[in-house]
Amino acid sequence: MCDENLPERVLASAAKAVEGIIPVKSKSVYEKEYSRFIQWTNDNSVKTVNETVLLAYFQDADFSPNSLWTKFSMLRKELMVKKVVNSAKKFSQLEAYLKQRSKGYQPKKSKVLTLEQVLTFLKAGV
Repeated sequence: MCDENLPERVLASAAKAVEGIIPVKSKSVYEKEYSRFIQWTNDNSVKTVNETVLLAYFQDADFSPNSLWTKFSMLRKELMVKKVVNSAKKFSQLEAYLKQRSKGYQPKKSKVLTLEQVLTFLKAGV
């Protein structure tokens, strides 16, 4: 059944549900990532979006494996909401590529002050 055959109330309710897919607090970050992808497609004369295009985009991206997974998640949701790709589509090759890029990756640990260091700092009155 096509969407245009559905009652207006049902379409409005579905549209509201789709709006909730992307977290409100993060919406600008998601849209920024989507804009970055669209700019890349324009720069590379890409007219359609599919897994091959996404593989090339992430191959060109110079980010840590953690960042790549985050960007992939955001981009997938944006593409789904904007109906650029089928929401049920699984990007198995892209996911395998991202897993391969993650092998052996050790995230940098932030240095944390100990309680003694904090107390020394506070006592120094700097």
